[in-house]
Amino acid sequence: MTHPHPGLIAVLGGSGELGGALARFLARQGVEIVIGSRDPARAVAAASAAAAEIPGSRLRGTTLQDAAASGELVALAVPYAAHAATLDAVRSAVQGKIFLDTTVPLRTPKVMRVQLPAAGSAAVEAQQMLGDGVRVVSALQNIAASHLASGTLPDCDVLVTGDNEAARQTVVDLLQGGGLRAWHAGPLANSAAAEALTSVLIFMNRRYQFSGAGIRVPVPDHDAGRARGDGGRMGVHEGLHRAPSVHIPRIPDPGRGGRRAREGQVPADFQHLAVRWLPVGPRHQGLHRRPRRTVRR
Repeated sequence: MTHPHPGLIAVLGGSGELGGALARFLARQGVEIVIGSRDPARAVAAASAAAAEIPGSRLRGTTLQDAAASGELVALAVPYAAHAATLDAVRSAVQGKIFLDTTVPLRTPKVMRVQLPAAGSAAVEAQQMLGDGVRVVSALQNIAASHLASGTLPDCDVLVTGDNEAARQTVVDLLQGGGLRAWHAGPLANSAAAEALTSVLIFMNRRYQFSGAGIRVPVPDHDAGRARGDGGRMGVHEGLHRAPSVHIPRIPDPGRGGRRAREGQVPADFQHLAVRWLPVGPRHQGLHRRPRRTVRR
């Protein structure tokens, strides 16, 4: 069953790169957006710029606290360095609401190294700080802000985690409504996997000169019907891929005249699903269809 979209969504950090991209992604669906920032003038400017790009959209800017109080659903898109302070500022305003946390715990300068917090993930930290009265959902860590902002979405998937299934479903529906393939990926503790993958993708983007790699969850034929017919629990996706294996693509290296992805050390502990790295950009179109090595269980 598809849940109706929230009537008003607050994007905290909407004056930044990811926050501005998320605000545009949602505004294109006709959702009313309020952008919140520590500097309300920046929020107003960001809302005006987005509204000028999207005719008929409804966006406005204000403070973090006012935005959080106004939104039926509240999304957080700030750097990890501002995560705790922002949560503290809006804690009382978000009680009883769904709280979408897109934060990745990147620690400069070593952003290509996984460095998860002691709680296990940034989303789990958010749940602990906000309390049981808030339904925290984690998503969108593995899709580049430039893709969300452009309106031309890449062929990749989004993992959605959270302890409340109904809240997860609301976020899945919201993302699918904008054209993304979104999947229930389990409880909030599993957000550690998506957050950690971001550092891996940053490394691959730099190593192979990708313009924003993502992940792909192929589904074999015998599972595709269940994915389409489970009421959204797996995600309603057309054209599900037939790939019950892990593929290591051959990737050209312009600096060395082309070579294969190194080592091929990929966990084979998959029963039905696989995860594919998806290079995004004209130079790499179709590369994931030419496997270097196939690992089967």
